[in-house]
Order: sequence, then structure tokens, then C-alpha cells
Amino acid sequence: MSRTDHLTAAVSALQEHRIEEAIQLLTAALNNELSPPLKARATSLRSQAHFMSGMLQEAMVDWREAWRQVQSLEDADGKQALRGLRSEIAAAKAQRSAQQAQLAKSREHLSLSLDEQLATFPEIEDKLNFLIERANAHFDCDQEEQGSQLARDAILQADSTTPSVVRAQVLARLCLLRGAPEEAQALLQEAYLLAEKSDEMQLIGAVARAAKSISHEFEPIIF
Repeated sequence: MSRTDHLTAAVSALQEHRIEEAIQLLTAALNNELSPPLKARATSLRSQAHFMSGMLQEAMVDWREAWRQVQSLEDADGKQALRGLRSEIAAAKAQRSAQQAQLAKSREHLSLSLDEQLATFPEIEDKLNFLIERANAHFDCDQEEQGSQLARDAILQADSTTPSVVRAQVLARLCLLRGAPEEAQALLQEAYLLAEKSDEMQLIGAVARAAKSISHEFEPIIF
């Protein structure tokens, strides 16, 4: 396979999301003598491939090298493309940092005794908020069974509380959605009806965002 064949095959692999294969092809191309424009192109593509695979550190290493190369070539289009890729890498790194911080917070949350923590909340709404937070912490730590059980407990308690605690009823259902996506239709429909009756725009917005995040479309309601 020629040097240009490696690049052509790598582009096809990227387009078809065969990322590992693309990285191998680009590495093989870069191990050969390439003209400066082709080298810049291959390095830029490998940076993109590393980014798509979640290897952000490797993506930045290649990005810096590709940036140096396009600057040397005075390649305006190459610079523009790399600026866009740099923004995407930065956003992914920020999101990963936020996720890691949230995971650490959730692990700390779960290290505390559930019963002891519940005892510190005399009001039922505060207890329910804590149960929902605890359930979400379980989901953050990939403990779906525990998270789903707590979310269901929160729904049962919220639904049986008078006067009604609509906020907890809605948020508990959205929480359970993380562990029971197969129940999305019922959970989101119930959450939406509760939020709509409460006339709280923040709750309605929360339901809409949850539905959008899983590409869910509400079925029409027949009265």
C-alpha cells in the first residue's frame, strides 16, 4: 500500500468509525517519508482519530505537531480546521474533568451512612431530595440496581406524601430514568403531567431536557 493509499484508507476508516484501524493506517503513513503537506494532513487526521477514541492526551500531542506543521506551511485552511479540533478537544477535557469531579463527589456521598444522613432531615421534602441525590450518586458510580431501588422508593414516598411534593415526584422519575430507560415512555409522561399541573417552568424544562437527551418524543395524550 502506497503512502497516499494509507491516507485514503484512513479517511474511509474514520468516516465509518473504524477508529483503531484509522490510527494504525495513519501511524504507518507517518512512519514513511511524506511530503510536508501530506505529513501535516496525516498528523491532523491522527489527532482527530485519537480524539474520537477518547485518547485526549494523544490527540493533543498530535495536534501540537500538526499545528507546527501547518504554521510552517502557512496553510490557512489547515489552521482553521485545527482550531476547530482544538476547541472540541478542550471541551471534551473540560467535560471529563467535570465527570471525574462528580464521580469523586458521588463516592464521598455513598461513603456516608444512609440512615444516619436521613435522620438529619426532619422535613419529608428534604428526605426525598436526599434520596434522589443518593440514587443519582449510585448511578454515577455504575451501581444501577441500588440507584433504581432508591429512586423507586423516592417515587413511592413522594406520591404518598400530602400535601403533594411535585418537585420530588418529578425529579424522582427523572432519576429512575437513568436506571430504567425501558420505562422512558411512562416515566417521562408521568413527570410531564405532574410538572404541567404544577405550572413550574423549571420542572417542565427539566422534563423536556431529559426527553431530548434520549431523543424521546412524547406520544399524544388521548382524553
